[in-house]
Amino acid sequence: MTRQHLTRFKDQFTEWQNEFGLKEYTVSFKTKKFKDRFAEIEVNAEGCIATVWVNESEKWNNRLIDTVAKHECIHLLLGRFAELASSRYVNEDELSAEEERVVCVLEKVL
Repeated sequence: MTRQHLTRFKDQFTEWQNEFGLKEYTVSFKTKKFKDRFAEIEVNAEGCIATVWVNESEKWNNRLIDTVAKHECIHLLLGRFAELASSRYVNEDELSAEEERVVCVLEKVL
């Protein structure tokens, strides 16, 4: 991954982050070697912090960068929902409210 590729990835991710209204998150980007994935994201929804790990050994092109950046940002959109779903103590109202939030975001974007 070149510096230009990483810059494009960050820019594309940030565009989707803004489009999804996820400005409360502080996102950092790092590179890492993966054998079986383009990227991954770690989301701390409670702290509104995320780290995106991008595969440094992939042969990137602009189309792939744009697709993967959007894909990882969708994971950010669902981060709070995933955190709730994995919580030992969650009630149906919390899950329903989060589902509705995601639906409203997608309704505006799609």
